[in-house]
Amino acid sequence: MYSKFGLIEYARYVFDNITERNEASWNTMMSSYVRVGLYPESVRFFCEMVDCGVRPSGFVIASLVTACDKSACMFSEGLQVHGFVVKIGLLSDLFVGTSLSHLYGTYGLVSNARKVFEEMPDKNVVTWTSLIAGYSSNGDLGEVMSIYKHMRFEGVSCNDNTIALVFSTCGTLGDELFGQQVLGDVVKLGLQTSISVANSLISMYGNFGNVDEACYVFDHMDERDTISWNSIISANVQTGLCEESLRCFHRMRHVNKEVNSITVSTLLGACGSTVRLKWGSGIHGLVVKLGMESNVCVGNTLLSMYSEAGRSEDAELVFHRMIDKDIISWNSMLACYVQMRNPKMP
Repeated sequence: MYSKFGLIEYARYVFDNITERNEASWNTMMSSYVRVGLYPESVRFFCEMVDCGVRPSGFVIASLVTACDKSACMFSEGLQVHGFVVKIGLLSDLFVGTSLSHLYGTYGLVSNARKVFEEMPDKNVVTWTSLIAGYSSNGDLGEVMSIYKHMRFEGVSCNDNTIALVFSTCGTLGDELFGQQVLGDVVKLGLQTSISVANSLISMYGNFGNVDEACYVFDHMDERDTISWNSIISANVQTGLCEESLRCFHRMRHVNKEVNSITVSTLLGACGSTVRLKWGSGIHGLVVKLGMESNVCVGNTLLSMYSEAGRSEDAELVFHRMIDKDIISWNSMLACYVQMRNPKMP
């Protein structure tokens, strides 16, 4: 009960005072650490569990692998868990195999992810989608398409996550024909009401430059989230319809949808010319109001906007107000000085 409410200290206190712990109590406590994001603690508890001679279930090991996956610095622990899995003969477990495949994909080792995938006797839609996600995040988009075709050939039903990944791939590759084929699968599977599917479809049409279809999908959505609005704004920006993108933004504000850094950065990217700088300056005011000036992505887009408009002083002001700067920030400011033939250096 305590762990469900994030009260992990109380949960651990109760666990420590259990006189006779069984496998269920160990598994529950282990899963609790992962659920609240205490990933290093989950590894330590797992070691304690094994030292006490308790055999962890496949579900618990999958949870631990997920912890190693979500943490940015626990890949070595994930490898050790993989070794332990082989040792106790749980590699054929569906949940364990799926989580290991996803782990390797997350860290860019797609060949390892594929090896785990191929060795699994049973696979479900999550297993297939995890492998697709690994190839997608590592830029091997051709393999994404190939795996999706194989998945459909095997008769595996897709979920909304699968479709979103494939639509994104079609948009990036500019493969409109395959995108339409996937859309046919969406209709067959009854996934057209999914928000994530609709969002990815809008983005795909935006990449194709087909803003009319993007607007049609957007207008027929039963429910929209911030990503939906960002996607339609981006579709308009990509096709040069900057005034329409601003109208979408005002509609978004009118219905009280949360504006995030992606919303702002997308809009600012359309306001670089001197003609539209007034709009961009207005959005900059909103950035200040929302406390987004410290966001590196937003700051870089502001730098680019003012630089394109020849406003080096405004760009310099943004640059010096940025708490964190990356190489794009420095390059943008230097490019602005070069463009304006300004000898000053940031």
